[in-house]
Amino acid sequence: FTPGETLSIPSLNKIKPMLRKGIKEYIEKIQNPRFKSLFNNYLAYNENSIIKNFLDLKTDNLNGNLDYIDENLVSEINRAFSNTHPLKISVEEIVAELNGTYPVTELDLLAQDIKERVMEIIERKIREMEKINYNDIIINLVN
Repeated sequence: FTPGETLSIPSLNKIKPMLRKGIKEYIEKIQNPRFKSLFNNYLAYNENSIIKNFLDLKTDNLNGNLDYIDENLVSEINRAFSNTHPLKISVEEIVAELNGTYPVTELDLLAQDIKERVMEIIERKIREMEKINYNDIIINLVN
């Protein structure tokens, strides 16, 4: 700040719509099907978690439910994320190990080969890590 400069803080009524929009976007991202297995795995070991209700929360009905989003919920979500082991696997890594000819009528052979190559990549990447449960691994597929 320079001398004489002032800062005016907007009223809560002016920023509430922006906060609601941001919270709604956060909920929609967390409820994305990509994270479903991550949360299901966490809930298998933490059946009474408050995340269970959060995953069922409807974003179109948020007006009175903002109190539900609190420090405890965010902390629990962070705990669920930290109980996973994300592995980045690039498409190039998979393609580099995949070669062959596949009849269009038998795409299940291609799918099986892709699955085997991905499992080999995963096994190589986790070899140097401590014992990891496969249920805790999340694949981040990158270009």
